[in-house]
Amino acid sequence: GLTDVQIGTESRATSLWTLILPLTQWHAQAVKLNYDIVHEPSLEFRIRNLVRDLARKLDHWVQSLPPTLRNTSENWSSYSDRGYGRPFAVMHIIYHHTGQLLFYQFLNKCIVLDDNVAVDEEALGYAELCKAHATALSKLFWELNVAPDLDCLWSPVNSHLLVIASTIPLHTMLLGSGRPEAAEA
Repeated sequence: GLTDVQIGTESRATSLWTLILPLTQWHAQAVKLNYDIVHEPSLEFRIRNLVRDLARKLDHWVQSLPPTLRNTSENWSSYSDRGYGRPFAVMHIIYHHTGQLLFYQFLNKCIVLDDNVAVDEEALGYAELCKAHATALSKLFWELNVAPDLDCLWSPVNSHLLVIASTIPLHTMLLGSGRPEAAEA
């Protein structure tokens, strides 16, 4: 397990709240991007660049997490035992929710209705990332719900996040995966 010295040293260097702050900023940018997509049709030409930029920030953030802050059962236990389980959960919830919001728009853009249509590989990749974030978020909430002192029902907002996450596999189930060969299987 992790020692108090390891966690204490790591916590001083990169506190949970220091790591949560940029996530909240990127979450706000993803929400604004989705709002602008609906209300500013001229944004269509810049959407991919904005998505790529935010996606790079999220990737860099998660890849640069120290081992003691990654989403592992050992880390969950360590932070929970010290009374920091909820902030640790919030950090990972915001990360996955921001990812699903950022890539949600690509679920429709990757549906292939005709065999003669070129497949938008970037949109397919983003749709897969959306699904992965939704799956990770659902799994995270399930694990939090069954863990002592970490139940996920402590905020009505979390129910909203789960509703969004659940629409992603429903969309795939009802409208397909986007790849022509998937329809043939």
